[in-house]
Amino acid sequence: MRFILSFLAILMFIDCFSAVAQDQNPVSTDGSSMDSLLTRKKNFPCREYSDNAREILPSLLNAKEYDSAKIILSYISNKCPGISFRKVELLMQLAKGQITNSWCDTSYFEDLFRFYGNWMEGLLTIYADFPYDPGYIECFYDRGFFDVAQTLLTTQDTTSIAHALLLYLGGREREMRSNLSRGQYTGTCIQHHYDHMIDSLVRHRDQTRIHLAFLSGTWIPMDKAQLFGNKFEFGVQFGARFGKVGGDVSFLVRGFGSKNSYSFRYANSIRESRHFVGAYFGFDPTYEVFWSRSIIIEIFGGIGHDWIEVLGDSKKKEYENLQSLNLNTGFTLYFFYNKYKTKYFGIQPRFNRVHYYTHGGSNLEGNSVSLNVVWGYLADPSATARHRYLNGDKEWYDKVAWRRW
Repeated sequence: MRFILSFLAILMFIDCFSAVAQDQNPVSTDGSSMDSLLTRKKNFPCREYSDNAREILPSLLNAKEYDSAKIILSYISNKCPGISFRKVELLMQLAKGQITNSWCDTSYFEDLFRFYGNWMEGLLTIYADFPYDPGYIECFYDRGFFDVAQTLLTTQDTTSIAHALLLYLGGREREMRSNLSRGQYTGTCIQHHYDHMIDSLVRHRDQTRIHLAFLSGTWIPMDKAQLFGNKFEFGVQFGARFGKVGGDVSFLVRGFGSKNSYSFRYANSIRESRHFVGAYFGFDPTYEVFWSRSIIIEIFGGIGHDWIEVLGDSKKKEYENLQSLNLNTGFTLYFFYNKYKTKYFGIQPRFNRVHYYTHGGSNLEGNSVSLNVVWGYLADPSATARHRYLNGDKEWYDKVAWRRW
């Protein structure tokens, strides 16, 4: 099927240019001859106008027949107002050397940095032929136009606006954005706008962030509670940051088994046990006290519930636990290890003020300290994705903004 369609397209191309060659003027302004040039089927004329114009226009631009190309664009625009030739018109301006700094004030400029988000970038491309709106057709882009842009690119100063735009129109927009991220077009309006956009984006990205972290380390009981012995501790935190302030919901588990036996009251009798499974669940408000390129220090003060299971016999269905309010404080030191400051590892000491009552059993008075290694993610996913997109991040493009063709 693809071979047949390609063969028909070639025949259509030859037929169109045979008609062009018959007249000294490459394109006639007569309506009937234009219809004959641009359409074969009558069911979907606007779709055919777009398809056939894409075959004809690149050759006209290469031959510098700009007036003929303009006649075709004008004719189709009048016949089918829903067809857009924005990029074709831009390519024609570049071919005629008519691009200056004032171009950045046009409505076309935003197309260079249009971003749909992670998922939409995987479904749409910058040069989408037929976006989802059926009333709109972008008559651009195929290999013929790419080749025109590539030919023009070889004649441009590598620090000019024209160079950036021809990379974009030549299907190399990732390279264009990568050049902008390195300041290659310094002194041009496009570089100025890009730098301002990145500064605003970074400020926004650092204002609202989500947080997800995993922890593991040691829980160290103090005073009389040393009877339990040190325990392995692990858990998870999730929350958000709003500028310097924020908060996390924390869930930590400690275990397993006690170093020494201890006693507690159960069912009006005193029992002894070495069973131990502990947990903490609470909310930890945070405040950022230090920020640098790769390091953040936060202090926090939390309130939550501390719980220790001291008896758990499933066969006899006997269960008992000790509970206490937990008021804690500490800090987290983050070391960010990736370019966009989203992934980190760090340390988190925490002092826990607790008091366990055994109601006549062992004296377990004493606070505790948690020493954990933490690793996780702290970022605004949407802003970070847009930042990677604007920087021309190759890894992001390879994973997300893949092309359909």
